[in-house]
Formats: sequence, structure tokens, C-alpha cells
Amino acid sequence: MAADRFLDAFSASMRRIAEHPDIGSARWWGGSVLHDVRAWPIRGFEQFIIYYRHSGAVVRILRVLRASVPPEAVLRTPE
Repeated sequence: MAADRFLDAFSASMRRIAEHPDIGSARWWGGSVLHDVRAWPIRGFEQFIIYYRHSGAVVRILRVLRASVPPEAVLRTPE
């Protein structure tokens, strides 16, 4: 089932990010408060991108968005 494959791929992506938090690409956000947000695609479902921040041993997932969604507007929402 597609949902099971997606959840497995998401879990694998999360493990990869947890093991190597600098693996995600650091995007250029124009010097905004999003400067430390990283992005990593879900393998096998590359149309979905995990946006996250990390500080030390803590990884915080901000959003999972379709690649077609401009992330700047969504990620700028107050935390």
C-alpha cells in the first residue's frame, strides 16, 4: 500500500537526518530568520521535502511539504 511505503520512507529519512543532521541542503533564504532551516527529500517520494532545524542533538521538524509549495511563506509562520 502506498501509505505504508510513504511512512517507511519517511521513517528512513528521519533516521538519516537524525544520524547526520547536516545532510539536508541549507537553503538561501535571503538572510531571514529561516537561515538555519535545512531541506531533505523523502527518498522514493521526492515530491515531498522535510524542512527542519537542528541544534546539537535536537532535530526539529518544521514541516513536510510538497516540492511544488513555496516553503518561505509556510515556514515563516510564528512558532
